[in-house]
Amino acid sequence: MIKKILATTIVIAASQASYAYQAEVEYNFSASSLEYDFEDFGGYDVDSNLSVLTGSLFFGQVDDSKGPLAEAAFLDKAGSVSLMYGMGDNEYQFTGGDKNSTDLDGFGASVHGVVGSLILEAEYLASTEEYDADFSGEEKTTVVRVGLGGYMTDRSTIVMSIYSEELKDHEDGFGSFVLRENKGINGALKFFIPFNNGQALSVGGDVRLLSSERNEGDLDGVSIEADLFANYYLTNKLALKLALDTEVFAADSESEFYDTYSSVIQTLSFSSEYFVIDQLAVYGGLSLTTGTEEVETRNFDFETEITGLALNLGVKGRF
Repeated sequence: MIKKILATTIVIAASQASYAYQAEVEYNFSASSLEYDFEDFGGYDVDSNLSVLTGSLFFGQVDDSKGPLAEAAFLDKAGSVSLMYGMGDNEYQFTGGDKNSTDLDGFGASVHGVVGSLILEAEYLASTEEYDADFSGEEKTTVVRVGLGGYMTDRSTIVMSIYSEELKDHEDGFGSFVLRENKGINGALKFFIPFNNGQALSVGGDVRLLSSERNEGDLDGVSIEADLFANYYLTNKLALKLALDTEVFAADSESEFYDTYSSVIQTLSFSSEYFVIDQLAVYGGLSLTTGTEEVETRNFDFETEITGLALNLGVKGRF
């Protein structure tokens, strides 16, 4: 009898075995091609390559036995601090013109704190695109976000944030020029839904409502951005992922140069992630971008059609 109880205990313990980790390192590579068609005015293509390395340190051991491995930190209510560095290049080809290349690099830092059911978040991203064509200079993008929220249940969260984004152009000999400045609020929701067959669904996203100034304040408007996702877990190790990112901008008044300006850009992404072992995952996917920009000025009107395709590959390890 004692042997049977001991054997049963061993089987149960083995079935519930989990791998606890406290650090995660991720490498991501993306290659994309975008085409801007100005109708009767020609256009240009942009080919990009970007590599990003991210390291995350959790404030405690993360238990990955509560559901899909990709959702371990979320389900275990684990806080973390992350650092990111990225580098790459853009190649521009204008209709009837020469190719011009730019260098990209960026840095990011974020904190995700969990105290009980309370969530505190802060994020900072800074990137630079340096160019040296007919004249030299650079474009700098800075993003700052600070958020407060919490777990509504053990499987759902809400976070509200203050969001700021600035894109500034600096040309040697001409000084600096603010191309875009967005300020507003960001709302994020996430829901994890387990099924009786061992599969699960994770859905949610971010929605930003922003006051947007463009071209050094010459063009004011409202920007609405939504990043939505749905991840279906066939097993604890295998996920199929779908994401839709949308950005809508509309000028709310005329300016010295523009009568009206509006744009809609959407990116639809399909990907899959698989944990080869509990400590190692690989993923890959494709993204399709479409969009339009409509501009009416004092002298002419035109519409820009935007299309693009991107390949995304990555690997991450846990320790």
